[in-house]
Amino acid sequence: MRQWLCALSFLALAAAAPARAGDDDVKAVVEKAIKAQGGADEIAKYPAARLTLKGKFYGMGGDGVDFTSTSAVQQPDRSRNEVTGDQFKFLQVVNGDKGWIKLNDNVQDMDKDQLAEARETLHAGAVQRLVGLTGKDYKLSSLGESKVGDKAAVGVHVERKGRRDVNLFFDKDTGLLLKLETRVKDLMAGKEVTEERLFSDYKKMDGAQVPQKVVINRDGNKYVESELTDYKRMEKLDSSLFDKP
Repeated sequence: MRQWLCALSFLALAAAAPARAGDDDVKAVVEKAIKAQGGADEIAKYPAARLTLKGKFYGMGGDGVDFTSTSAVQQPDRSRNEVTGDQFKFLQVVNGDKGWIKLNDNVQDMDKDQLAEARETLHAGAVQRLVGLTGKDYKLSSLGESKVGDKAAVGVHVERKGRRDVNLFFDKDTGLLLKLETRVKDLMAGKEVTEERLFSDYKKMDGAQVPQKVVINRDGNKYVESELTDYKRMEKLDSSLFDKP
């Protein structure tokens, strides 16, 4: 269940220097994507967001478990994610170098591995925002052209020191993000798996283009499917949201 929440956390969410051969092409892809998402100034203005999702979790097999989730994210290092099902309520809070998990009424500190994985989820969310990729902390390279579903796509490989690599695939025509791919650690199984997040049904909400549907697959198997029901961008969230539950 903890891994399920990490998979949802991201919802709550272009050039290396100096330039090298091919960097101009990668810059153009990322700049087009930033423009499609709403523009660099508009994205940078709102490092925080609150959102609500509904969907199904397939990590336990079968036809999936219905859930709703509410998330609050304040980049770069704070998040609050609450998932509710028929018979449980699960909360995860990350505040810098601290984190907590609450299952029903039981609260516990996150251990080192849990916190590291939650921070990787925040990193993937920061990459998804795109605007930070123009900074010197990121190294980008081209993945060339491919297809995501039936759409022609162009890919960008993202590296940052101390973080896992992320692959982004953009609609060749519109510039909108179609897929994010990275490695995640399944803490229950004790191994890393490939996770892909597929974005679709974009709609303008609160001044930005936001995917209404997200499907998460792990090693090719459906893990989560969700639909956005509410979304609000903000400059800053109340710090009390990230206190220990």
